[in-house]
Amino acid sequence: MRSLVRTQLRLAMRLCLVLAVVVAGLPLLFALVPAVREQEVLGAPLPWVLLGGLIYPWFVACGWWYVRQAERNEADFAELVDRASTPRDEDRSLVGGRPPAAPGRDGS
Repeated sequence: MRSLVRTQLRLAMRLCLVLAVVVAGLPLLFALVPAVREQEVLGAPLPWVLLGGLIYPWFVACGWWYVRQAERNEADFAELVDRASTPRDEDRSLVGGRPPAAPGRDGS
């Protein structure tokens, strides 16, 4: 279970880092590079288009990607647990943790 939690935490931290870089990076880009800030798209300033409109579909896409990855991590973990709890062929011959008694050795 700890491995699943670590994997999910690692995924969440990566996504938060990407989102923070983009959300903080765009305004920083616009502040440091006036030529980018002065660009227009369909008559609207580029910062308004990016931060006021296009960033939200990108957030939705990131959320969709996160959910798919989290579900894949959970499915991989469930498969690992199922594989570990399913007895293998050599384990099926064990009875109570011991191999079956050899014929004639059971004291009869």
